[in-house]
Amino acid sequence: MHSQTLFTPMRQEADFNPSHHYYLQFMDVTEIIDLLKEKANPRYHAGMLRFGIDNENALGVKIPEVRKLAKIIKKDHELALQLWNTRIHEARILASLVADPKLVTPQLIDSWTKDFASWDICDQACGSFSAITC
Repeated sequence: MHSQTLFTPMRQEADFNPSHHYYLQFMDVTEIIDLLKEKANPRYHAGMLRFGIDNENALGVKIPEVRKLAKIIKKDHELALQLWNTRIHEARILASLVADPKLVTPQLIDSWTKDFASWDICDQACGSFSAITC
């Protein structure tokens, strides 16, 4: 494994390398959530409250880690919809990063904005959607 590997392997298969997109494209939403849980940090989770972020549905994963995962996944609209529906804070941020701009509709934007529970989800989603709506 390279020192810059994002996530540690969850399986013992010899060819498992989470830095390769071909593996992640076969992962379902549950496996992605498991990857996020591996990166959860209890201190970060507790510290979210200091920044006005409700951590009730959060795992405590730092946003740079979520963004690294999004870069590996690239665009996967169906996964984005499933991630959003988990109601998990970091999964929703990830959803806004991997949603396919070509498939984001005004109805989807309206639906997701009704679910905004914190400023950081709003900030990330609106940043992602601004490229779509401009």
